[in-house]
Amino acid sequence: MNLQIGNSYHGFKLKEKRTLHEINAEALIFEHDVTKAKLIKLICDDDNKVFAIGFRTPPDNSTGVPHIIEHSVLCGSRKFDTKEPFVELVKSSLNTFLNAMTYPDKTIYPIASRNEKDFYNLMDVYLDAVFYPNIYKHEEIFMQEGWSYKLENKDDELKYNGVVYSEMKGVYSSPDSYLYRQIPKIALSNTQYSNNSGGDPDYITDLSYEEFIAFHKKYYHPSNSYIFLYGDGDTDKELSFINDNYLKDFTYQEIDSEIKDEKEYESTREAVIEYGIGKDEDDKEKTYLNMNFIVDKSSNNELYFAFEILSHMLLTSSGAPLKKELLDKKVAKSVTGEYDNGMNQTMFTIIAKNSEESKKEEFKNIIFAKLEELVENGIDKDVIEASVNKVEFALREAESYGYPKGLIYYSKIMDSYLYGGDPLCHLQYEDVFKKIRSEMFNGYFEGLIKKYILENKNISLIVMKPHKGLNEEKEAKLKEKLKDIKNKMSDEELEEVIAKGKKLLERQNTPDKKENLDKIPSLSLEDINKKAEIVPTELRRNNGTDIIYHDFNTNKIAYVSLNFKSKCIAAEDVSYIRLLSDIIGKLNTEKYDYVKLNNVVNINIGEVSFTPTAFNDYSGNDRGFNPYFSIKFKSLMNNTEKSLEIIEEIIMKTIYNDKERLKQIIGDLKSRLQSMIIQNGHMVTYRRMLSYLSDKGAYDEKLYGLSYYKFICSINDSIEKDDFSVADKLKETAEKIFNRENLIASFSGDEEDYNLVSKQIVDFAGHLRNETVKSYSYDKKAGKLNEGILTQGEVNYVGKGGIFDRSKYTGALNVLETILSYDYLWNTVRVKGGAYGVFSLFRRDGSAAFLSYRDPNINKTINAYDGVPGYLENFDVDEKQMTKYVIGTISKLDQPLSNSSKADHGDACYFSKITGNMIQREREQVINTDVTTIRGFKNLIESILSEQCICALGNENKIKNDSIFDNFVSVK
Repeated sequence: MNLQIGNSYHGFKLKEKRTLHEINAEALIFEHDVTKAKLIKLICDDDNKVFAIGFRTPPDNSTGVPHIIEHSVLCGSRKFDTKEPFVELVKSSLNTFLNAMTYPDKTIYPIASRNEKDFYNLMDVYLDAVFYPNIYKHEEIFMQEGWSYKLENKDDELKYNGVVYSEMKGVYSSPDSYLYRQIPKIALSNTQYSNNSGGDPDYITDLSYEEFIAFHKKYYHPSNSYIFLYGDGDTDKELSFINDNYLKDFTYQEIDSEIKDEKEYESTREAVIEYGIGKDEDDKEKTYLNMNFIVDKSSNNELYFAFEILSHMLLTSSGAPLKKELLDKKVAKSVTGEYDNGMNQTMFTIIAKNSEESKKEEFKNIIFAKLEELVENGIDKDVIEASVNKVEFALREAESYGYPKGLIYYSKIMDSYLYGGDPLCHLQYEDVFKKIRSEMFNGYFEGLIKKYILENKNISLIVMKPHKGLNEEKEAKLKEKLKDIKNKMSDEELEEVIAKGKKLLERQNTPDKKENLDKIPSLSLEDINKKAEIVPTELRRNNGTDIIYHDFNTNKIAYVSLNFKSKCIAAEDVSYIRLLSDIIGKLNTEKYDYVKLNNVVNINIGEVSFTPTAFNDYSGNDRGFNPYFSIKFKSLMNNTEKSLEIIEEIIMKTIYNDKERLKQIIGDLKSRLQSMIIQNGHMVTYRRMLSYLSDKGAYDEKLYGLSYYKFICSINDSIEKDDFSVADKLKETAEKIFNRENLIASFSGDEEDYNLVSKQIVDFAGHLRNETVKSYSYDKKAGKLNEGILTQGEVNYVGKGGIFDRSKYTGALNVLETILSYDYLWNTVRVKGGAYGVFSLFRRDGSAAFLSYRDPNINKTINAYDGVPGYLENFDVDEKQMTKYVIGTISKLDQPLSNSSKADHGDACYFSKITGNMIQREREQVINTDVTTIRGFKNLIESILSEQCICALGNENKIKNDSIFDNFVSVK
């Protein structure tokens, strides 16, 4: 289709065409003739088509109204009048992405699918949802997704409930997340960014239904929209669909959604804020120190990339000079930072964790002194080249990490378009990098530091310090507040609250009408590819070295994995394997100090990781597993030999007894693990529970669970007492693992490249130790513990699970996951219970778990899990609904894989002995699942639940008040 600039196509005028060489796409920029809606199409040969519609939604307060609307518009609309069309789509679509996101200044609704029919179905539901939501008809949607009073009887305690309310209580429970939400409040106090678009739990309950409706009326109009299309779809057909079904019915509307600029400060802004820790917790070295610099407009394309490089240079890499200086001067145990280029004005942020309030001035002075030194003396050229290479490699590889590429591009477009800039500038980086490379050794980055940091007027300095018992104080105040609210209510008002609650519950309990469910567009089994996609995998032996080969096109990027069997480590020392992976590459070697090493790695290798992994063995019905230590790297093909040389230096010649460096790394690691426990509580709970059930579960928990955190705390305590025996242990662990006898390599690329790289791998293997190693067994499952893991968080993560005979595993259990996660559990735990998320998991190895995420309840959720067998006994849906569940399950199985993910998947199948026939058989089991199959799982689930294996992580007081736990573990 030859589109001409200036012509209109289905109501959209083509304003510009541009070729984007960097992403191999043709860009078309349209504006709707009537509404002035903006639309961009990126035409390329990617079959994973993306549609998104976004609205500029700057908040005027911190009630979270943009966030609550994002949830609520997906709860039924004009054409699709069911309680949750979004959930119906998750259950029944072949989507590769389906979600909605609230940002500080925009709300976006993206979908993706490789199936054209499905793509239009998803577009239809989403466009109807944003323009014609049922929020105008049903206040109960606001009550469910936002907040409401919870009161069943007049004598009951009055409480707050709501999905977003629970979600944001979880977010605010993490000190890291809390700080990040306070930064714009202080640094951008004269703009809308001073308000929290996600919602502050202290203010969410101030939002009225009328204000909620008014916000939607104001901002959710085509005149305030930014529409995006990506992929190999028919552009003419897409434009016709959007206009003829939706935009033609709207007129132009003037909408004031302007985002203000922050004024120049008169002086540095300083603030002290507090976060809660336990009453009996030591508050030493628990303070966060933070400094922020407002840089420039996000639409400045050169700075958009240049400051990302500078941020990596100064703070991200292990040898980053600013990070190193702060750690060396012992200002903090952990230093992080970022360049936030997703707002109207970009911001460079530095955070020092595990510090003291008394070190505030030292923190500030060290930052300025070090940056002045770098400007005066120049930044090391290797540091510069390493960071430029790192950022540019990531851009060119375009690894999207689970997101469709089109969505990544939409995000970059909005980073300029939303603020009136060139919408395509951030997708065109060739000229920027040419300029940077031509000037990078001539004071380019030093000039950026001088102009945008040292001479910056807009600087903020925040101290966030611990307050013992603050969370308990806030909880007590909240109880008192609710008690006071209730006392001031008349009998009529109390009856109204109870009546509204009953009306909400009635809506939640009333099944959608079949005729309404049938209106939600769906696919048929004929739309499914019956054949599973199998990653080509072949084991080759080259001069005594085993190499797994995956033959597919990688655009001349090598994906290599060096996998070392790690059964050579005794069971009591398993956590040292993970510690080795966390430390190696960050210490000096015989040839390089750790700063130089970091630079050499980033100059020559696109990305490298050190990861211990255990693979189940599915060749039989026993519960055996095989642990490995995997070194994965990706590089340009012409850099593989140098990459292997560097990795050899790291694994063979690391010097482990640098006491000060070990102290720094362990301290930083402990800090990061603390954050992980709060932010990923469901995974901590899941791993802890699996450790009760299987030997592999116990092994994994020592690597990635609470046990590893406790191990690191113990190591940190020893180091603080000048006990550095850990250095000898690490050296011993490395010498045992990095042995030629343990190595199985993997390579992904074409045959010609394999021939070259395989020889290099053989040479690498020839330099390894070649000794006979002892092999250990791991039979250390913990047995049923039923633990409550105590934190200062305000919400909970609740799990219950068990183990089943893995010979009973079938692909149909994937369908059961879909049904439970998006039907029974969704309705009981999320919709009615107010949790942010809930999952069911049934794995090939026979492990099973039910998990909730940011959950206000504990017992109520466990009771919901116990109700699963009864639900299955009465499970009865028609053939059409069953087909939807099957299609939704296939969607999960068919998520498109990036090249690196494809390589990892192929390796995992090899090590787990999962054959192509097994994958195909499980796919057929999914497709053939029917009502009888699902009912037949009742006994299996009863058996799993009867083990009474329970674990919950969350609020200390709530967990201690429950009598279901045999043990308590405190996380301080």
